[in-house]
Order: sequence, then structure tokens, then C-alpha cells
Amino acid sequence: MKRAALFAVVVLAALIVLAVRDGGNASARAAAAGAAAKTADAGSSRFTVSVEVQQPLPNSGPGVVAEGVMDYVHHRGRLSYGHYMELIFDGNITYATWTVPWHERARWLRVESDSSDIDPLDLRERAMRNPVGLLAFLRGASDDVRDAGSEEVRGTPATRIEGTLDLQKVVDQSPPDQRAELQDWLNFLAEDTPTTVPFHLWVDKDGVARRLRIDQGDVATLTIEYYDFGLPVNVAAPPASDIMSVEELMNEIEAHAGESCGSSGDVYSNSPAGSGGICFERVE
Repeated sequence: MKRAALFAVVVLAALIVLAVRDGGNASARAAAAGAAAKTADAGSSRFTVSVEVQQPLPNSGPGVVAEGVMDYVHHRGRLSYGHYMELIFDGNITYATWTVPWHERARWLRVESDSSDIDPLDLRERAMRNPVGLLAFLRGASDDVRDAGSEEVRGTPATRIEGTLDLQKVVDQSPPDQRAELQDWLNFLAEDTPTTVPFHLWVDKDGVARRLRIDQGDVATLTIEYYDFGLPVNVAAPPASDIMSVEELMNEIEAHAGESCGSSGDVYSNSPAGSGGICFERVE
């Protein structure tokens, strides 16, 4: 009788431990799934994006670091890659500094799109152009999401959550009219990059994301930090005289290619010109 009672106590204790652990994991899954909405509710923030490339190209750095500010309600903001490039976001319009050798100063290339992402499943592209949108991917996390303890991010206490991001789940959970196109994107990405990747998310007591890190295997490690929430975002379009469209850029490239290489003005790709000008070889 005593042995049976002892066994019952042990079983009950084990069930309590499992229930507590499962409850913690359920809370972690809910926090990961809700991070995008909670962060967007803050209205705006500054953010940094760093990409650490695991196998950098010869004569290149290990990765890139960019700093930006974003109004998450209107998708208006600015992103700077140091002295190399600057992007301005204004709804579905993106302006990017673009240096061409036949202009005395950098121009702004104007690109208009129907969505905020060129490649909807490219993690690095989304991080740069729509950092809260990348958090929305965590709704496609696998069942291994768990609470990994507490840490500070830029002096703010945060809960660390770990799990696996499954891009196939992101596709499966997308609106039905978008799934076929997204599946095509995923099949294309799967040729070169993993589609299930570990992630680490830090959220504060209100569920707002403070840091997100995604490890893309031997490709790269992507880290975003969010801070200075709720600040006003004042972004203006560049002066009209400094803006050029993609069509204008292509026309200028073809014109200068013809001057430098005697080409007929068809479609070309970059190639060194021995004369020091710009030469473009025909793409067959």
C-alpha cells in the first residue's frame, strides 16, 4: 500500500512538471507568434540589421551592418549602410542612392512595387526593407519553440525564446491566393539556402521584440535589434531633380555603353572597359 501511494505521488509530480514545462512552451509559442503585432503596435522604432556571412567572398568583409528608423504603420523610414548606400521607404515607393560615373553626384533611384518586399521569402531582404514583417514569419515556427531564460538587450530585461522557423509553414499559412507564387519562391530559395532555420527571439515584458537572430546554417547569421520605440519618423522624398527611374537608368546605361564600346544599345551586363570608360557585353 505504501509502495502504491509512493508511486502515485511520483507520477503526480512528473505530471505537474510536464504541465508546467508544456505551459511554458505554450507561452513561448504565443510570444513568438504575437511578436510582430506587439512590435508594430509600438508604432515606430529605430533598428539595426547585421548580416554575418559565414563564407565571405574573396576581398570582401564578413558581412554588413545597417541602421534605420521605421514608421511601422505607414511603412515610412530610412536605412543607411554607412557611407555606401542609403534607402528611403515611403509606402510602396523605395528610393536608393545610386552612383553612376557620368553624374557628378549620386542620384536617387526610384522603385515602385505592389508590396514592401521584392522577394517575399528572402530573410535578409525582408529584414532590410520590413523588419517587423520578418517577425511575422515566426507564426510559421515549428513545435519546438521554448523559453530559454532571461537576458538584457540594450539594458532592457527580456525573455529569450528559441525555436525553428519553417518557411514551408509560412507558405502553408499564407492566404490561399498567394500560396502558389510563394511556393515557387520557396522552391527557388531551397536550391541554395535552408528552409528550416533556428531562431532566437528576445521580447520584453509587453511582448515587444527587442532582438531577433536567425541562423541560416553555413550561409549567414542575421540579427535585428529594435529600440527607441514610438519616436516620430520624419522622412521626405529626395528632390525631384535628383531622382531617376529604373527606365531612365537603363536608357543612360545603354547610351553610355554605346559611346564606350560601340554597342547597338541592347541589354548588357557589366564588363571592364580597357579605355577606363564603362563597357557592357551583350547578354545572349
